Amino acid sequence: MIVWVNGELSSKENARVSVLDRALLYGASAFERMRAHDGQVLGLDLHLSALALTCEALSIDHDRDAVRVDVARALSQAPPDASVRVLVTAGDAKLSLPGSRLVFVEAAAPPAREAYASGVSAVVVQTDHSPRAPLVVHKWGGYASHLVLRASAEAMGAHEALVTNTAGAVVEGATSNVFAMVDGALWTAPDAAGVRAGVTRHFVLESARRRGLPIELRVLAQESLRRASEVFITSSVREILPIASIDRDPVGQGSFVHARMLHSDLRALKGMPDRLPWL
Repeated sequence: MIVWVNGELSSKENARVSVLDRALLYGASAFERMRAHDGQVLGLDLHLSALALTCEALSIDHDRDAVRVDVARALSQAPPDASVRVLVTAGDAKLSLPGSRLVFVEAAAPPAREAYASGVSAVVVQTDHSPRAPLVVHKWGGYASHLVLRASAEAMGAHEALVTNTAGAVVEGATSNVFAMVDGALWTAPDAAGVRAGVTRHFVLESARRRGLPIELRVLAQESLRRASEVFITSSVREILPIASIDRDPVGQGSFVHARMLHSDLRALKGMPDRLPWL
């Protein structure tokens, strides 16, 4: 793993943040995770914009240009297929303690080929997800609750937890955005539902529009989810991962036609049209 701290090359053993940093004491930090292929990140500006919005929501001083330089330096030493995590901490203004910029780069660890070829399983987890909850749309230091949800899914033998709102409709994945093909249209929850609108989600929607695929921005009620011919999740590292079963019930007829079509479009945008993960 390569670690950059405030623009300086470090290591995971020597990277340091003050114990008085509000990131450590209260979770006051913002982060973005992205995937780089051959030193390039698709949608880097979108990632940096999302990071800036989270910093603004948390009143964290943030130098976007410095982060961009940090990322460029880190990518110059990154492996060909890399996971890049950018973290900005709050410090503590009252103590005259500046925040820190950290960039972590390591080899990407996406799911195995079999996961893309055969799909993965998911479980629906009932929560009180609310679009009015503070920071619900941001990636910040309080992300552990999402990891707990995913860990609960993994304990049940599933790859991802599909998170519901108080009405029982699926809004997003614990660590992903959720899409479904329902009655010939591509459904995904709207921003107003309180989703963390990922960068991969952005490119999937753009691709669907270019192809003339009908799009429905709505949450997935359980009945609609059962009617879906395809369900897939998206995230920066996993890209587009088909869901073969939900709560142990198969999804549709096991077809991943639209997921693979949109994934092919995504890889083409990255300049990798022939590097498809299910092959």
